[in-house]
Amino acid sequence: MKTPKIIFFDIDETLFAHRTRTVPASAIAALEMLKARGIRCAIASGRSPCVFPAQIQELRRAGLLEVAIAINGQYCLDGDRVLRDHPIPSADVEALLTIARAAGFDYGFITPTEMVMSAPSDRVREALRNIGPYRIDPEHHRRAPVYQLLVFVDSAEEEALRPGIGLGYKSVRWHPLAVDWLASASSKALGIAAVCAELGVSAADCLAFGDGLNDLEMAAAVGYFVAMGNGHPDLLARADFIAPAAADDGIARALEQLEIL
Repeated sequence: MKTPKIIFFDIDETLFAHRTRTVPASAIAALEMLKARGIRCAIASGRSPCVFPAQIQELRRAGLLEVAIAINGQYCLDGDRVLRDHPIPSADVEALLTIARAAGFDYGFITPTEMVMSAPSDRVREALRNIGPYRIDPEHHRRAPVYQLLVFVDSAEEEALRPGIGLGYKSVRWHPLAVDWLASASSKALGIAAVCAELGVSAADCLAFGDGLNDLEMAAAVGYFVAMGNGHPDLLARADFIAPAAADDGIARALEQLEIL
């Protein structure tokens, strides 16, 4: 394939391997070589910047991950410069919470600076075990803008969130017990479009790596998409190339096989 101008990396089980709780050394070496070649590297994550793993934060400070698409495209950065800042309208937050509360679901608020949950339930603890710190305040939306909601439901219960579709919101599963609840138009793809417009890069000149369902739109938004071998079957079916798993040096091995490095 042709040399990309920007490469976007999902975090969890793509760049950051949960099995080892690290970014593999081979992936870090690959980021260094990409930077030396003038290829910009970016995060494209459902996570908020406040819960990027510490090692990802270090790589950002070192300038190896210059751009960040966070909160599924709702908040985007180039270094410290904000490229996109798009919270959910407060009236929509209230309407969505009415749906979640009526069904008795725990929920959470995502902002660029913190995660706030409605209750310290077993589901909340399990779903967020590998994510990061949070505090409890079920009325946080009355005190600060909210960029995304979490709802703690299993797949059988998710049907109860369907009224949100009529309000213009979708649920995207990222854990057996949790979904992101965000505007139907929001996605990592929207963040990529915003970043490309700001940086003067064509999406056709972008490559992306991912593993989850919230990477499906991203796969369609770039010129070439690589799915990790540990990824969701629906994403593997959409991929241009399938890499080994994150912990098996998947990033570095894919970049070598694609002759980018």
